[in-house]
Amino acid sequence: MKLSRSIGIAAPPALVWERTADVVAWPDWMPTVTRVRALDGPLRPGARFAVAQPMQREAVWQVTRLESGRLFEWERRDGGRLLFTGTHAVEPEGTGTRATTALEAHAPSAALLRPLFAWVLWTEARALRRRCLRPPAAEAQT
Repeated sequence: MKLSRSIGIAAPPALVWERTADVVAWPDWMPTVTRVRALDGPLRPGARFAVAQPMQREAVWQVTRLESGRLFEWERRDGGRLLFTGTHAVEPEGTGTRATTALEAHAPSAALLRPLFAWVLWTEARALRRRCLRPPAAEAQT
């Protein structure tokens, strides 16, 4: 099962990428993430991040692909079994940016949670747009 959500953002791609790639800061503005710990340093292929989400135990996601300024993919495994692949992409669109988040769930039972996953992707897309459109004065206060 694969879902994706795209959203237009009236901000330059470099800014949208900066917000997207700063995974450790996600809990500051993304309501679907409560904590992120970088286990191996900054975002790069092979880097692992421990991600906590509401009502879930912490899970480790490992970056498998990075095209700096454009996209990163990461995956979550459990006991060696691939559970999820996530993609976060940024591309120019007119005078702004199109941000796309995709989630592929590899377990057959994941289809039962499709409505929840769709809600999470939409919530994250709107949170990213709000974060990118925050005025510079508000940035200095955080």
